[in-house]
Amino acid sequence: KSKREKVLPTIEPQAVQSYEKLRKFKGQAVARVEQGICRACRISLPSSELQQVRGGNLVQCGSCGRILFLP
Repeated sequence: KSKREKVLPTIEPQAVQSYEKLRKFKGQAVARVEQGICRACRISLPSSELQQVRGGNLVQCGSCGRILFLP
């Protein structure tokens, strides 16, 4: 909880709102990308989404809507 309080002011408010909305609706708001696949819904990502994730952009899975991240 203390880590969250420290980091929260450094994140864009729109990103925080998206995260909270997804977490409330789906339970899990973030999904790992492994080998070009969203690990939450197990759907292969289009190359454009994958490139955006690799670029460090906030990207939501086109299938399940979760925020994608690379480990």
